[in-house]
Amino acid sequence: MTEVQPKSEKEERTSLTVYFEPQGEDIITQFQHHAAQLKDSNSSDKDKKIYLENLIHLAFGFELSQFHKIMTKSIAIETVYKLMFDTENPKIRTLCGAVLQVVQQRGTENEQIADWRTLLSPIVSFLFV
Repeated sequence: MTEVQPKSEKEERTSLTVYFEPQGEDIITQFQHHAAQLKDSNSSDKDKKIYLENLIHLAFGFELSQFHKIMTKSIAIETVYKLMFDTENPKIRTLCGAVLQVVQQRGTENEQIADWRTLLSPIVSFLFV
């Protein structure tokens, strides 16, 4: 059988991350775990990018009732904020901003179902009438 050789070093390092939907306290624990990994001075930029991507994924998975615990008991927000200003890597800085933005956006959501027809009615009538 013929072995396929990668075209470059970059191809060799390509990996696939599989996410699952964590539940309950598990999300808060994972927030804390990834934040602790970000604080580790031995973490490479590649590792930091992975941890930040995982935090973004987790930010979409938590229940609104967990928001207060994530903000107060998890060290993730403080760690990401500090990393954003300490890093020289623009990709890491952008990912830090994305984590903070997604968590902030999730915190402003409420659990009521929005009536989009009523909310969008003025703009629809303006655009199409």
